[in-house]
Amino acid sequence: MEENRLAELAEHYAKNLMVDWVTESRRDSMLIDEDEPAGFTAADVLEGHTALTEQIPSYQGKTIEVESFVTVIDDDGRELLIPMDRVEAQHIDSAQVCLSAQFHALYAQAHLIMSTFAGLDRLRKHLAEEAAK
Repeated sequence: MEENRLAELAEHYAKNLMVDWVTESRRDSMLIDEDEPAGFTAADVLEGHTALTEQIPSYQGKTIEVESFVTVIDDDGRELLIPMDRVEAQHIDSAQVCLSAQFHALYAQAHLIMSTFAGLDRLRKHLAEEAAK
C-alpha cells in the first residue's frame, strides 16, 4: 500500500471507527477530566500497522485460523463486516488498517491493565508502610 494511501486510511479510521473503550483505555492518570477523553489518532493507527507488518514473517505458514469476518469502513464512514471468504482485493487495505486500529486498542488496554496492576502493588506497599507507623 502506498504511504499516502495508508496515511489517508489511518486518518479516516481515526475519525470513523467506534473507539469508545479504546479512548478509555488510553488514560494514564486518574486526574484526566471525564469530559475530555484521550484522542485516538491516525498516528496510533499507523503505529499499530507498523507493529503488525513487522510481525508478518513470524506468522507465514503458521496461521491455522483467522477471524471469520473483517471490518472495513466505506467512504461515507459506515462500518461493514465482510466474511473472510468474500473479501475482495479492494477491501484488503481498509481491512488491514482496521485491524491495525484494533491492535492498537488491545495494546492500549493491555497497558492499562499492566499499569493498574503495578498501581495496586504500589498501593499495597503504601498501606503496609502506613499501618507500620
